[in-house]
Amino acid sequence: QVKDLLLEIEQTKRLSIQKITLYQKQVNTLRDIMKNYMVQIDSLNRRNQILMAENIEVKEQAKRVESKNVQLSQEKEELEKNLKIAAVLEATNLTATGLNNRNKDTHFANRTTLIRINFSLSKNITAPRGAKNIYVRIMRPDQLLLIKSPGNVFQFEDLKIPYSAMREVNYEGNDLPVAIYWDNEGEPYMTGNYTIDVFADGHNIGTTTLTLK
Repeated sequence: QVKDLLLEIEQTKRLSIQKITLYQKQVNTLRDIMKNYMVQIDSLNRRNQILMAENIEVKEQAKRVESKNVQLSQEKEELEKNLKIAAVLEATNLTATGLNNRNKDTHFANRTTLIRINFSLSKNITAPRGAKNIYVRIMRPDQLLLIKSPGNVFQFEDLKIPYSAMREVNYEGNDLPVAIYWDNEGEPYMTGNYTIDVFADGHNIGTTTLTLK
């Protein structure tokens, strides 16, 4: 029995040594795998840091591009605004004169049969060319507008407003002399100051006054 027990102990001992050796090999293998994982994790961490830095740079670039786009958009709006302002026509040398029945200048209301409005559309290379309607509003001394018909209106800003007289001209970008007449059709003119406004392309392009005694 003692011999059998010693033999069994010896066999168990050899088996334990084999298992321990196997376990050691497995542990060593796991250590090698862990080392490899650690290397990969370290590499991934470094790559992640690089990607984070690149992401921050991309975001900064995107912000700079967005800021530049906003600036360009503002500059475009300002340029378009300036072009619109530059394209507005101007009535230069604007005068209003009373004419008698012989088409001679007069300053007397009781001799006036016509009011002549003279001006020049100034040279403007940015203004649209072609046919243009020129509107005149003549305000009497009592602040009533001289009109022929309530239906004679034109677009000014967001409103349709009445006009006294209108003339169509063909504008080609150069100085263009224009004369527009108002006929009171036999009605007597009031004495006092008349205010005359000239409009083109939806803009007030000039104002003058006429005094009749």
